[in-house]
Amino acid sequence: FSKYNHVWGWAGWASRWKFYDVELNNIKSTDFLDNTFERRQVRQNWHKTFQTVKEKKIDTWDYQWAFTIWANKGLAILPNSNMISNIGFGIDATHTQGDSNAMKTHQLTIKNHPSQVILNNEADDYTFKHHYELKSFLERIVNKLKGYFYAM
Repeated sequence: FSKYNHVWGWAGWASRWKFYDVELNNIKSTDFLDNTFERRQVRQNWHKTFQTVKEKKIDTWDYQWAFTIWANKGLAILPNSNMISNIGFGIDATHTQGDSNAMKTHQLTIKNHPSQVILNNEADDYTFKHHYELKSFLERIVNKLKGYFYAM
């Protein structure tokens, strides 16, 4: 179980989606971030991200889902291997109009259901380091240049 919801392949329950707010009208407070993340810099980054989404400077749906999960003290279930095939690529796609970078998929096998819902800190540390860690100024410039040349 993880505090991070990877949006490229996931499942949810209708009872949880009733809290989803694409417009972030319930963003009156982001105090829940204090209990979600230890590092002040990370909390500030997420607060800024949510404000940017609220101001419609980013066209997305996934940050709002993360907001919903964290504001309601929820967790996500992360498998150890890829189980989805993303069909949302192509000229008709909203955001991913390039070619798919398809990964090998695996079947879900549940041998036993966990007796407790416990946050996996090791998995979250890995996710943070590989997806969210704030990079140095030089790393950010290199990544921006890579994105620029990739878009050409």
